[in-house]
Amino acid sequence: MIEIVQPILVKPKIEKAIYLLWLFFAGSFMGFIWEVLVYWVQHTDSLITIIFELRGFLHGTWVPIYGVGCILIYLINKPFQSNLFSAILRSACVCSIVEYLTSWILENMFGMKLWDYSNQILNVNGRISFMSIAFFGIAGALIAKYFEPYLKKCFNSIPIYTRLFACIVLGLLFILDFVFSLLMAFQ
Repeated sequence: MIEIVQPILVKPKIEKAIYLLWLFFAGSFMGFIWEVLVYWVQHTDSLITIIFELRGFLHGTWVPIYGVGCILIYLINKPFQSNLFSAILRSACVCSIVEYLTSWILENMFGMKLWDYSNQILNVNGRISFMSIAFFGIAGALIAKYFEPYLKKCFNSIPIYTRLFACIVLGLLFILDFVFSLLMAFQ
């Protein structure tokens, strides 16, 4: 006799947490791609050198400040999807706070200064500037309006247990990378 196995339903809160992790990793990877491309355009190093040798704090193909930014952009813009101008303002404010705090933490805890906007107009301690605020404000609104809905559609097309498994694997790799990077920073 063949027994039919009923799938276990995933609670909505767990599914939302999985989605936020998915958003974090997608944003972190897109941030990695963006940072590599920007550095490549500005410098003469080979793309291979940039990808494998010129690193930030972590060693994997992710830049977590972008992942945190994606989650916060999603959370603050979700209720207000119709007003693009207010999405730009909210995104600019949130991303500026995240960028400033991240810069301060990296510099004061690890002695790392990964970016410096001191030569740009309207900068605050070289950590944020008018250009970075404007860029992240516009990028955040575009993420909220176009990238996140597309990502959610892709996310929902994947079976829940595959999503969960992917998030667990990525999460473990991220934790290993973070611990390894901490150990390297304190050597």
